[in-house]
Amino acid sequence: MNINQAKISKYFRVLSNPTRLAIFLNILDTSCEGCMEKDEVSDNCVSKISKCLDIPQPTVSNHVKELVDFGLVESKRKGKNIYLFPSPLFSDNIQEFSGYVTGKVSN
Repeated sequence: MNINQAKISKYFRVLSNPTRLAIFLNILDTSCEGCMEKDEVSDNCVSKISKCLDIPQPTVSNHVKELVDFGLVESKRKGKNIYLFPSPLFSDNIQEFSGYVTGKVSN
């Protein structure tokens, strides 16, 4: 199996920052339990992530930019908000890597 080592190492580098990792994990958790009002939509946007994690919005925005630039997250602007979701390409790459590691460890 041919693993793109440079790409995988970038993923690990980007996720090695604890704040950025928390933001990424929050994006994966679409429910964002405990931080939304009853009438709010469960979409992830910078303002909701900021509220959920109690991190200033500019800090969240800076970390999200890194996640987007390195292909872990994709964004879509809707009005004033930028909605975030995990990149399918990142998911494919990390699953391939995980399968490779699991195959090597199991043998």
